[in-house]
Amino acid sequence: MGNEPKAQPAAPRAALTVEEAARSLGIGKVMLFKLLKEGQLRRVKIGRRTVIPAGDVEALVERLASLPKGE
Repeated sequence: MGNEPKAQPAAPRAALTVEEAARSLGIGKVMLFKLLKEGQLRRVKIGRRTVIPAGDVEALVERLASLPKGE
């Protein structure tokens, strides 16, 4: 009972899949691809996989939150 190893906390993710990024923003994949096309988010290719830097998702939310209301 008291000898179980403690679970290590999950390391923060450096990048999110397209699906994860869309879900974390509360949008669909079509809107996410629009943001990528507009340059509001960056995509990184790792092999055949496309990922979105997690910091870019957070930065997008911060930029949008700092816009005056109505924009």
